[in-house]
Amino acid sequence: MPKYTINGQTVNSPTALSEDDLLELSQQLGGTVPQPQPTAAAPSDVPAVAAQPTQVQQQPEPQKRSMLNEFGRQIGLTGRAAYEAFTSPALAVLEAGRGAYNLGAQALGSESRIPSFAQAQNQMLGQVLPTPENTTERAVQAGTQAMLSTAGLAKVAPNVPVLAADMARQIPSAAVAGLVSQPIAEKVKDITGSDLAALVAGVGFGTVGAATTGKVLSATAPGKAPLFTMEEVKKRASDSYNKMDAQGVSIKPQSTLNLVDDIRVDLDNIGRMVPGTAQADSVNATLNKVNTIISQQPQGVSFTALEKIRSTLNDLRMSKDADISRLGGIAVSRVDDYISNLTGKDIIAGKAGLDAAVKNVMSARKDWRNASRASVLDDALNTAEAKALDPKASDSELIRRGFINIAANKDKMNLFNKTEQNIIKSVAQGGTLDPVLTLAAQFSPLRSKLAAAGGAYAFTQAPVATTAVAGTGLTADLLQGALRRRAAQQAVKQIASGAQAPAPNLGYVGLLTGGLNPPGQ
Repeated sequence: MPKYTINGQTVNSPTALSEDDLLELSQQLGGTVPQPQPTAAAPSDVPAVAAQPTQVQQQPEPQKRSMLNEFGRQIGLTGRAAYEAFTSPALAVLEAGRGAYNLGAQALGSESRIPSFAQAQNQMLGQVLPTPENTTERAVQAGTQAMLSTAGLAKVAPNVPVLAADMARQIPSAAVAGLVSQPIAEKVKDITGSDLAALVAGVGFGTVGAATTGKVLSATAPGKAPLFTMEEVKKRASDSYNKMDAQGVSIKPQSTLNLVDDIRVDLDNIGRMVPGTAQADSVNATLNKVNTIISQQPQGVSFTALEKIRSTLNDLRMSKDADISRLGGIAVSRVDDYISNLTGKDIIAGKAGLDAAVKNVMSARKDWRNASRASVLDDALNTAEAKALDPKASDSELIRRGFINIAANKDKMNLFNKTEQNIIKSVAQGGTLDPVLTLAAQFSPLRSKLAAAGGAYAFTQAPVATTAVAGTGLTADLLQGALRRRAAQQAVKQIASGAQAPAPNLGYVGLLTGGLNPPGQ
């Protein structure tokens, strides 16, 4: 029968007591943890084993904070984040200097080392402010530090665009970078045990998080201009012409006659039109039609008549004769430039007076301009004529060639502003996957009859390998075509809708906050 001594009292028990029973009995008697007594030797050949002393340590239960205490603790954590954000630029410089000094001392064989400033600050703050206790709190702390650091840098350098130009996107992006980087860094450190791996992973994921957040905020920003198709833009332009007529606004006849003179000058200087040729006769006949349209409206040329003038010249641009088409394109470009630059001196006031007429024309010019610029790109999407000249080329290659030709033509590129020119160049250059798809698409049986014939012969020798190669080439060809056409159509829509400069990638915000507030520390 086991015996236990508690505070000088001996307790006999018919059975052995568990540790929980001993603790409960000890508390009831007000004594210490009971010690079991040695068991007397049993009358047997097998010696009895003495019971070993059992020590039970009572674990302190964590105290649950009251709501008021927890509220005060969260205020303290916020204050700690604010202090660390304020000191992060100076601390980053000090840590960089410390690292350089310690590396130099190690290289020279010196045992001199500068202790970590960051650790010293953490120890100091831990004496007066609460410390984050788990991953969630540390992630929130990192996000708060990142936001406050971003706001602080913008306050210090308000004229630096990368720091203060777009705070509505930069601050949320910095917060996401901090929230993402800290738990990632901790997880990587647990797996690898490497501080460097944790830092690289944390900053890398924070950079991706900041860039993604910036894109989402840009896409959902209120007041974002909608994208229109070519048909919608043409209708808006046509509606603007009709609106001018309804308001009684017209164009001075002499202004439109000056336009015709400018077209002739461009045809001679830029188009190098050769008098007496069939092409020159066709163009001159069309210009005579334009003069007739103008002469029929001596009191003022209506905007619908101006639209008709452009349409008449556009028929030249759509000619199957390459020279006539080229000359027609020059004439249409001059009309578009004229329309886009109409001012009060070119128009005759309507019912509402000259000021209202000028205001309405200025408002409508945007639709006319967008329609004319987008039509230049829309021609690149019409690959029928180019396909007839080069049957072996794929549609995607012909589309890309069209944009390359536009980008290489200074006269055409001058029609577009800087943002629009960058959009055109991006389509001409292709996406990041384009070089790889170009290489793989060479094995597509659709590219040429020679490739198809070679593939048919190779199939008889190695059917599995040939099928795999041809399938990969065909997939790459179709994917490249879809990506190029989508990029071209998107470019047309952007320019037709009044292209705006794309919002900058905010991945650098993640890099900056990661450098100032290293995750995983």
